[in-house]
Amino acid sequence: MKAWSRRAATSSSSWRYFEINIEPTTGLANAADRYPSTTMWDTGSFLLGVISAYRIGLIDQAEFDARLGLALDSLARLPLFEEALPNKAYHTRTLQMVDYNNQPSQDGIGWSALDIARVLVPLAILQRDYPQHAPAVKRILQRWDLERMLRGGQLVGT
Repeated sequence: MKAWSRRAATSSSSWRYFEINIEPTTGLANAADRYPSTTMWDTGSFLLGVISAYRIGLIDQAEFDARLGLALDSLARLPLFEEALPNKAYHTRTLQMVDYNNQPSQDGIGWSALDIARVLVPLAILQRDYPQHAPAVKRILQRWDLERMLRGGQLVGT
């Protein structure tokens, strides 16, 4: 098998993971196979996966826009920890804040500055390279109080 053929096979099998694990009602991907939970780190990886799948031709423009539209809409509706930042974990079907055992957590369990920084990468790419998604990204970021993650020039979680 030629190198490019192996890469194409790996790419399509990697995308297959997302096809199996994207929750159809929210558009968010499960962090583990068929386990309906995600973190912002995992969501950042998923969004980068969608962008990459589009860029290498695994999905077309219509699928790209539909998948991102649903996922970004869900991110804009997530309940926030202390009404400020994304919780450390969410149920991918219900969008509820959950603990690390995927049990509902009314108040949440805190935020991870590293996870939030990770999801900001694909959001920035979407704003810059895909202007049709920029308004949705803006709606998400307007709700997040990113300054709460900064203390003395350092990123901090809670």
